[in-house]
Amino acid sequence: MGERQKLDKFSFMLSLFVGLIVIVISVYGFFLLRDRPGIPKDIEKHLIVRIDGFDIQAKRDEDFVLRNKKIGDPAEFYLKTDGKIEKKVMPIVAYYTRTSFPVIYFVIGLCCLSIGIAVFWLRPQDLKARAFYWTMLAFAPAVIINGDDYCLRPGWPSYIPCFLFILGYAMAPACMMYFSLAFSRGKRRLNRFIIFIPALLLGGFQTSTFLYAFVKPSFPVFRFSHSVYFIFLVYVISYVVFSIFHLWLSYRRAELDEERAQIQWIFYGLIVGLLPFILLYQVPQTLGLKPVMSEEVSAVFFIVIPVVFAIAIIRYKLMNIELVINRSLVYSLLTIFIICLYLIFIQISQRLFTKFFVVHEMVFSVGG
Repeated sequence: MGERQKLDKFSFMLSLFVGLIVIVISVYGFFLLRDRPGIPKDIEKHLIVRIDGFDIQAKRDEDFVLRNKKIGDPAEFYLKTDGKIEKKVMPIVAYYTRTSFPVIYFVIGLCCLSIGIAVFWLRPQDLKARAFYWTMLAFAPAVIINGDDYCLRPGWPSYIPCFLFILGYAMAPACMMYFSLAFSRGKRRLNRFIIFIPALLLGGFQTSTFLYAFVKPSFPVFRFSHSVYFIFLVYVISYVVFSIFHLWLSYRRAELDEERAQIQWIFYGLIVGLLPFILLYQVPQTLGLKPVMSEEVSAVFFIVIPVVFAIAIIRYKLMNIELVINRSLVYSLLTIFIICLYLIFIQISQRLFTKFFVVHEMVFSVGG
């Protein structure tokens, strides 16, 4: 409590107020996702060449065409099969059907916000805690809302979460870099704010093109904004790589064991939080293979990142990182070994048992 009294009360309360606004808008955007219009399952998307008079050239074109549609509204789908155009009139359906995708990302986002607020509340004087707090405020809305036009509906209030997504997505890499710079022993505070200039420029560009594309509306501007999206991806990758590189440099230059322990926690958090998503989902999908793990399940590991980052800031002194990692490896390997033995035992026993008794295999598995 003493640390909060030393901090400027107005700045502290203003920061928390901004966090509250972000939470409210993110929750509002999440509920709008329930009404996101989608194409009926009977329609093969790769065959669509036109919807309601709009030519479809890319997958994102569908979102632009369906932006003003409501679930249940009829739409004209033109499908090209064997060189012939076939017209089908079918009602629009909910985009998220039989999937827990939005709910999982909603929980992940709320966890990030909650952890960020808790860390900022406990360590408001710590630059690392403040940088972590703003990183979570930028990252969480992008995770919850999940797309710039996914929650866009008729009426201006739905534009607010769209703008929050654009701004959060643009600011998250810059905040991540600012967080990594907080581990530097230098005092060059002014230079640190320069890193936000590209984020503000890109966010302003995306917001203006988004407004023009959907308010006017303008299909060419919409397509143009997505055709130059690779520039934004280059920005994101560059900032993330530099952030990790700077953390590595800070680790090498750290003189105190406490500083090295903090950075170790962050590295292990990134590894555990990102590797399942990258190796088990993104890489197989990029290679044209079936992902080992679904996007929803692999994304759950994202929660590890804010949790471990919070430990690095608040409780790293009380937890020996080498001991935690060593024990975790031993427990994980032991668990995998036991599960493998169980599966082998079940398969062998099942085949032997079902030869002599008429029992469904599922019943035997449940019993096992």
